[in-house]
Amino acid sequence: MKKRWNILLGIVLAAGVLAGCGGQPGNSRGVELLSHGSDASRGEGDGTKKDTEWADDSPSEEAMASAGQDSPENSDFGAQWEEGAMDESIREFSYKLMEEGLTQLDQENPVLSPVSAYMALSMAATGARGETKAELENLLGEEHRLLSERCMAVLQSREEVELELANSAWLDRRFSVKEEWLAGIREGYKGEVYRAELSSRQTMKAINTWAKEHTGGLVKDFLARPLTEDTRLALLNALYLEADWQNSFSGYATHKQTWYREDGGEKQVHIMRKSMACFEYVADADMDGVVLPFQKGELVFLAIRPQAGQTARELYSQLTPGQISGLLEGREERLMNVSLPRFNVSCDQELNELLQGLGVERAFDPGRADFSDLGADEDGWPVYVSLVRQKAVIELNEDGVKAGAVTIVEMRAGAAMPTAEPVEMNLDHPFVYMIMDLETQVPLFVGILDDPG
Repeated sequence: MKKRWNILLGIVLAAGVLAGCGGQPGNSRGVELLSHGSDASRGEGDGTKKDTEWADDSPSEEAMASAGQDSPENSDFGAQWEEGAMDESIREFSYKLMEEGLTQLDQENPVLSPVSAYMALSMAATGARGETKAELENLLGEEHRLLSERCMAVLQSREEVELELANSAWLDRRFSVKEEWLAGIREGYKGEVYRAELSSRQTMKAINTWAKEHTGGLVKDFLARPLTEDTRLALLNALYLEADWQNSFSGYATHKQTWYREDGGEKQVHIMRKSMACFEYVADADMDGVVLPFQKGELVFLAIRPQAGQTARELYSQLTPGQISGLLEGREERLMNVSLPRFNVSCDQELNELLQGLGVERAFDPGRADFSDLGADEDGWPVYVSLVRQKAVIELNEDGVKAGAVTIVEMRAGAAMPTAEPVEMNLDHPFVYMIMDLETQVPLFVGILDDPG
């Protein structure tokens, strides 16, 4: 049982294990559904245009082997995950992502879904080559595709909770995708594939519908405006979780109580209360906390508080997977009085700088990015990652939790830019100037600026 706690560390602590449910963007004009994921239901008579040339193709065992994959029939997802052979990369990624995010995020109540970000980036990484691939694999792990596949299988096997994931690839009509990459998205990531004019408002509405339906309605209006004209590919991951407490909080015990802010401010908030109940207590010299299980106890809400004189951000910046593992290994059942605020928080942020701070630089550089295993636009221009963005929402109350997240990796067509050093032109001291007719080169005015006054 304790091994399982170790598996969930990076997910539970950093993001509350966010995940996504099924759904379709519906009959959006100009949006063609090319294929479902291999295990998704292929609805009949829904009026959505399907392209059988794309939809019926699936990767061969040889193609999966060349990508370092086992075929699903030969992969024992659960056993290898439980043995801990594959979970280190995603756990390390979770901590790196949240730690780096806290150093850059000014917003209150920051929340990220490392799992969602991991899967969206992994889909892009499967089309990377050379040093671009090396940077992504240094962050995600060399077996990121196989790990994503196993992560989906294990998380969606949890009982007594609604926990699902969804992936999709949105191809612009001017983008020529490589079939081997696309086959991997359909098979390994169970991804839906759409072709559309990505910069149209119809596509924006379709993506928003997809995001809303795959997060139980939590993530609304994910795109505030259409994608840019030069966007050629958008990769999306949606995650959704709905889980009830194993021991729910009684509504009558919820009361108003003072919340003390780290800046010295105070406010009244709704605090849930459970008195004289048995929960698992965790503690070490730097922190203590409580493990609150959801149904079946496979997923938990881990709350830890810093010692006096330390802020929550200072505490988190010092956390390591090993430290949290030690906490959970030493947990013990105690009689406790637990007070926990109800909350509803959301966080919408771009992750470009965060990921660059973690060593992924070439993927964002149009002159150095190498996604040649993915495809190119109709004019032959390669693509690069122009934006990675995530919106996450968590609602926690007496009954349990609802949480959703959507991550988008937006890829544009680009070309190498000149690398010459720029000229520094600081006009911060007296200078000569002319107002000149350019064709005749006749100066209409000539002057010297000694003091701009």
